[in-house]
Amino acid sequence: MRVFLAGATGVIGRRLVPLLVDRGHSVTGFVRRSADADWLYSLGAKAVVGDVFDADGVRRAVALAAPDVVMHQLTDLKGGNRQANSEMRVTGTRHLVDAALAAGVRRVVAQSIAWAYEAGPVPATEDVPLDLGSSGSRLRTVQGVAALEAAVREAPEWVVLRYGPRGRRGGRGSRRSRSSRRGRSRRAGPGGSAASRGSAGS
Repeated sequence: MRVFLAGATGVIGRRLVPLLVDRGHSVTGFVRRSADADWLYSLGAKAVVGDVFDADGVRRAVALAAPDVVMHQLTDLKGGNRQANSEMRVTGTRHLVDAALAAGVRRVVAQSIAWAYEAGPVPATEDVPLDLGSSGSRLRTVQGVAALEAAVREAPEWVVLRYGPRGRRGGRGSRRSRSSRRGRSRRAGPGGSAASRGSAGS
């Protein structure tokens, strides 16, 4: 399978790339710096240096890679700037999904988070709304998550991975999640992670 991986040198991407290559997949990593491209080449992957906020550049990169799946593992967590990370989720995801659709890519896989639900006393299902009634920096975070997940659902086939931080307990929106879509239901693993998958119109 040909995989276009945005965020290939991030915390998750650095673990994904060798796993995908070892399993025989052809990986093209979308990275910000030439030094990161060198690391991908050393693993047997391909690389494209670019900026996810450059819509035309993202379209060219995805078209050139001609992937079977676009994987979105991008974050911007420098200095704990939640606004920057939210903008990555909103604008960066929009550009990746638009590029995937323009290139005829059927499947998009994206990173999300499991602590954006409304707070409650019991494990959350996917029917529990995101906490869009919050305020301040949390609201910016949840709005970014909502925009990311809405964009990804435009793909013919999609998977949203709601990651949860290990060891986090209590606090607003902290209840654990359970995935339930298309008759599949399972409790989240440690930290409250969950996966949603579907197809356009589901």
